[in-house]
Amino acid sequence: MTRVAIIGSCVTRDAFRPEDADEWEISAYYARSSLASAMSEPAFVGVDLDGIDSAFQRRIVQADLAKELPGFLAADDSDLIVYDPVDERFDLLRDPASGAVCTYSAELTRAARIPETERIRSGSPEFMELWEAGWTRFVEALDRRGRRSALRVNAARWAAAVDDGSDLPDAYPPAFVASSNAFLDRLYARMRADLAPEQFIEPGEDEIVACRDHKWGLSPFHYVPGFYASLRAGLRSSLGRATPRRWAFEGFGDRHVVDVVDSRRDGDVLDVALRLTGWAQLTYVAVGVVVGGVYHRLILTAVEQDQDLRLHVPCDLLVDAAGGGAAQGDVTAVRLYVSGVPGPAGAHLDVARAELADATTVSQDEGVLRVHGWHRRYQLPIAESTTVDEFTPAPGLVALYPVDVADMRLWTLAGRRRGRRLAVGFHGAADRSTTEYPDFEHVTSRKEAPWSFLLLCDATLVQDAEMGLGWFLGSAETDLIDVVEQLTARMARLTGASEVAVTGGSGGGFAALQLSGRMPRSIALVFAPQTVLWRYHEDDWARASAAVFGHGDPTADLRIQERASVIPRYLRGTTNLVDYVINQGDTHHVVEHCAPFAGLFGLDARGGRSRDGRVQILPIDLGDGHLPVPRELFEDRLVRAFERLEATPRQDGGPDLSEDLWRATAAR
Repeated sequence: MTRVAIIGSCVTRDAFRPEDADEWEISAYYARSSLASAMSEPAFVGVDLDGIDSAFQRRIVQADLAKELPGFLAADDSDLIVYDPVDERFDLLRDPASGAVCTYSAELTRAARIPETERIRSGSPEFMELWEAGWTRFVEALDRRGRRSALRVNAARWAAAVDDGSDLPDAYPPAFVASSNAFLDRLYARMRADLAPEQFIEPGEDEIVACRDHKWGLSPFHYVPGFYASLRAGLRSSLGRATPRRWAFEGFGDRHVVDVVDSRRDGDVLDVALRLTGWAQLTYVAVGVVVGGVYHRLILTAVEQDQDLRLHVPCDLLVDAAGGGAAQGDVTAVRLYVSGVPGPAGAHLDVARAELADATTVSQDEGVLRVHGWHRRYQLPIAESTTVDEFTPAPGLVALYPVDVADMRLWTLAGRRRGRRLAVGFHGAADRSTTEYPDFEHVTSRKEAPWSFLLLCDATLVQDAEMGLGWFLGSAETDLIDVVEQLTARMARLTGASEVAVTGGSGGGFAALQLSGRMPRSIALVFAPQTVLWRYHEDDWARASAAVFGHGDPTADLRIQERASVIPRYLRGTTNLVDYVINQGDTHHVVEHCAPFAGLFGLDARGGRSRDGRVQILPIDLGDGHLPVPRELFEDRLVRAFERLEATPRQDGGPDLSEDLWRATAAR
């Protein structure tokens, strides 16, 4: 028997009939409660439940008011948790004094007394913000117990047709049904960023039909019997397909091996889905196969715990300990190897899938790291190339992601993690005679940091084998900062980031100022950047401008001025913050680059903060010359930059950065 906890509505509950009692058991049913309310604090008080005659209706309203769902999730051991968002159609009420929210359900309206509140309309930007916060807390509650893989989403939509060909009631005109479905689609899109595709039970179009004779009456969310049969079948199928196997580890050992011998062992791609929880230390995870007693594997570092990790690895990329290629012969096991120390309460490895498959049949779902190669310098996998619109780093893993853009390939290195911080980093000048392309800065520290990151390698450099500094200009036709802005927007949307720190030194600092200046709710952390490129060393500017624009005279083309100087953008006015770190012994950058920028804000290169508090000039003493910033100083300033950004109130009271950026880039 499968035990099911339902968080949603009759859209899910009606699928489980009395005659199904031998197969399904309903362990809990939380209805008429938005996640925005159910997963919030504090409790909503002052409601007199007299007037709600039904014991069931009183109970579900009380559960919403008292916020009982988190306590249930902390102890639940159901086989499946099924969520449907149909009851997110109800508005929210908020107590202006306590900030507590509740769901303004039809059942709540029957209460004898409801305190004076403000009403938040379902589907509004404020509602979406509260719902997403509730969704995040919901997933985090599941993750605390390694239960995310038990979640299924009943991805229902409102029906626009009735089974007998008649019309829906007047309360549900076609425009209302369409807008409600658009709202549901927004919710499902957000959920897909955190869940595997097999966790969604998708009804067919021929099943999304209202039933004239439904026991609860005619409405767009009371369906024909085929809808509920399809839901049961989908749950049954997903249970067998996605429920992970669990291995437990304890003690102080740091080498832990799992051999999966009952999986498919014939194919050219290794298909793996796993989750790690409870590890006090994780050095790396290896995935691979055993052939002739020898382990051939690919090593993954900087993996995130409490996250579903999914990847496809071609077998010809699996190597033995000496670096040799995968041997020919029969595979006797798919082996997973964890180098790490279990926590005091023990650690777990949950494996939803570990098998070989044919390259032509493996899933093409988003969120899967499809490995295409291996980078020896960074010891990281290289993902298949992608376009800007398809750029989707895999959750919980770190890899190189080449992005094809019109006339160039932009190399990125990304780690997608949970949290509201995103660090974007540009590199400075490179010695092309000694530096391997692609080149990134602060890779080790970004891998060790707890937040998401996106590092960029300057594609401008490929236009001239001797060019060491291209300032991320791109080409005459393609402004590379435009592309990076779009990638940052996608990364912020995928991670839910609300704060972005854009970092860079020297030439990378120029790019950081350009990018951050376009983005609301961001901070540029720059170290002795160039700010006006034609005021830098003549040979470097001439080589780059000739390769990009065909000439080196910025006065000949206003577009070159805009792309080769940060002054015009900041002179017009920006909304980002700037932490400008300048070595006082770097005379050229103090005089030619810091002073003109600082002057825009009534400052000079000796330090200070602008009147509105947005721009800081931060002097340091590293000695004479244009010197690299020590790692300790960089990391300290980055943490301070995030803290300053987080402590700065929004000026417009608008949506989070991810929404701001997505709207801005979509309009371009």
